[in-house]
Amino acid sequence: MTDEKQLFAIFDELLQAHEALLSLAHEKKDILIKGELDKLSALTGQEWRWIQRIESLEKERMSHVAAFARKKGMAEESLTARQLPSLLGDPFLSARMKGMIERLTSVLDELKKANELNAQLLRQSLAFVQMTLDLLTDIPNSIQYHERGTTASAPRRSFFDAKV
Repeated sequence: MTDEKQLFAIFDELLQAHEALLSLAHEKKDILIKGELDKLSALTGQEWRWIQRIESLEKERMSHVAAFARKKGMAEESLTARQLPSLLGDPFLSARMKGMIERLTSVLDELKKANELNAQLLRQSLAFVQMTLDLLTDIPNSIQYHERGTTASAPRRSFFDAKV
């Protein structure tokens, strides 16, 4: 397989993997809203497998881009994704690669936004759980008055120790 075909194959796989991860991120949002922890755990496992696949593909991409850059007489560090299409030579291949890179960039932006939303939902969920625990375990001190007009706080009690 030629270097160009290998690059297209890797970019295509990267795009598919990131789109699958984006789909899982949207699914995670619904799961977080519904509070389905068992489904969240299973989905996290799926995400982890896609992330491992993406890491593997990214290493492969870097290797092929480095080889392609050397073949074109460029330093591999200086070659950017935006420059890659213009080095392909064939206008059809250049346009196809440019489209793939733009789509991958778009999916990455969407994925970033979805992950930020999911992180916010998780923080809100954790804050709600913490508030609920605080309400159940920490009843405010009652104030006790003494003969000389001084006050003292009674020991703190939890909801389960309080008389209701």
